[in-house]
Amino acid sequence: MTGALPNLQYSRNATRVMAYMIPLPQPLRNGVLQDVPQRYMLYMPPAPDLLKPTETGTKERKRDKAVRRWQQEVRKAKTFNGKVVSLGGIQSMSIRGAVWVLSVIKPSDVTFLSRVPRKSVKSLILIHPEGPARQSTDDMFHNVKGELSRTKSRTKRDFWIGTALLPITFTIDLIIPVFGGLSEVNMVWMAVNASAWMTANKVITKLRPAQGGFPDHQDPNGAMMLRRSYTVDGSTGAGQARDGSGEHNTGEKGEAKDKEKDKDKTIQMVFQPSPAMDLMKRYVEEACHKCNSDAFPSSGGYVPGEAEVLASMGWTPEHREVPDAENDVAWQIRKVTEDLREATNRAAKSWDSWCKKYTKNPKKATDEKNLDSDDSEEEEWKPDLPKRPPVQYR
Repeated sequence: MTGALPNLQYSRNATRVMAYMIPLPQPLRNGVLQDVPQRYMLYMPPAPDLLKPTETGTKERKRDKAVRRWQQEVRKAKTFNGKVVSLGGIQSMSIRGAVWVLSVIKPSDVTFLSRVPRKSVKSLILIHPEGPARQSTDDMFHNVKGELSRTKSRTKRDFWIGTALLPITFTIDLIIPVFGGLSEVNMVWMAVNASAWMTANKVITKLRPAQGGFPDHQDPNGAMMLRRSYTVDGSTGAGQARDGSGEHNTGEKGEAKDKEKDKDKTIQMVFQPSPAMDLMKRYVEEACHKCNSDAFPSSGGYVPGEAEVLASMGWTPEHREVPDAENDVAWQIRKVTEDLREATNRAAKSWDSWCKKYTKNPKKATDEKNLDSDDSEEEEWKPDLPKRPPVQYR
């Protein structure tokens, strides 16, 4: 790709969520192009590591505290430069091994869903490459929605598997401390699946295709105007109220009103083409080629690196007021670079595996996909609890 890239900037707005949708390449079999249903790689860069609240009177949630400590351990392990044969070196190796295991077992769709802010999202803007599309906007909407719906039952299943493995991993960590990290891997895996599961319950059934053109994120000239929006008090959209509005309802009536409002809420899915995504498309195609060179031959030409892909996405590190601001920026760049590489490789392996199943037995592969789909309208899954026996009055 030559010339200047279009003006595209990544937005961290929690109400208008911005993500990237790249069509996966069609496979070849004995040199013949196969007619495989179109699938997409959905990607959203990870947010910066959480910071400890500095304001007086602000209490940190237990979940945020656990996530922040895990992120600190990962950063400490990956930036460790001491001796390998030491306590710090062994801990660093165990944490790195845990992170590697998580990068292997986490599907890309589950990772994407776990990053969507389910309580505040009002629109999901998917940036995709330009060019002759195989599908219409309606087809892309149903395809993406079905792809996310199929992840729902998978995350529920994996969450309960992780719950059953917790006692085993804790026992192994206690008996053999050298392999410490199994329980942490299990808990992080459970947390990711739980987050994706709850997002699927709350978001997927509310998705609707955008009507009447694109929202106010698009300039009439076609330039992308996705910028970080600020509230009245100067904070970003991520710091807004949980329900996406500035109102705070208290009491039982307020909670009932919020639940009714959340039930009727719809989430617009917007498809926005951009020539800047051609670099990311080429990057994904090359990952598929490395995974299976026979099914996905290389188109030749220049292959962009992670830094160029992130630049074409418009992603830049967030400059925060922290004591080690330079190291924080450097860590954000490293974190997103590694995440992009791992997510692309996972998507390529998953796509290659499913294409092999489809070319061998299309009906069976399609049935397996449909079995994982859960289009129920339930908002939240709740376990079946034993019922109280009826009270008999005399």
